Amino acid sequence: RTAAADRLLASDERASAFWLTNPDNTVRGNTGAAADGFGLWLAFPAKPTGLSASVALDPSSLALGAFDDNEAHSNDAGGFFQDQAEDGNGHYWAWSTGTRYEGQSVPATFRNLRVWKHDRGAGLWNRGDDHHFPGLVATDNGVAIKSFSVNHSTYRGALLAGFTDNDRTPMRDGRRDRHAVDHYDARIVGRDVTFLNYPAAAGTRTSVF
Repeated sequence: RTAAADRLLASDERASAFWLTNPDNTVRGNTGAAADGFGLWLAFPAKPTGLSASVALDPSSLALGAFDDNEAHSNDAGGFFQDQAEDGNGHYWAWSTGTRYEGQSVPATFRNLRVWKHDRGAGLWNRGDDHHFPGLVATDNGVAIKSFSVNHSTYRGALLAGFTDNDRTPMRDGRRDRHAVDHYDARIVGRDVTFLNYPAAAGTRTSVF
């Protein structure tokens, strides 16, 4: 972990592999692994912070550039995390005008995301609207998908596996819980989703939903 004297932000105590604060970027083919924080942390504030605080922009309402073929594994806090921007905002919803509730909603598509081996956090933690995850693969996570305040977001063609042969590392706290989908509030759509290896076993709490 980052020493207190070397931290620029409070979140630096548990640094993430990737920390993105503006969605208007191209992010393809990256791997975030073995971080004290998250593998891929998307933290879009309602207003810019720091040296960019005077810029008239709402990152939490800007369209996503491209987010394809990225992966996260073996991170302490979790894999893909879309929440908790520096200003406290967690809700990402893109609009055609770049201003919340003005114009048309713009889909944010995260293609072929792969997340695995997060025993403490979620493989995918998502908060927002009109988010889409085609081709998601999430294996060996305490929770594969954890979603909040999400409306009309989809998971098509996903593979969610509780246990695989890749999961041989002993968990630090002894837990062996596995849950596929943990959803709170609003509506999500899952189609052609495969749920694999969420067994009922003594000492293990497992569930698909």
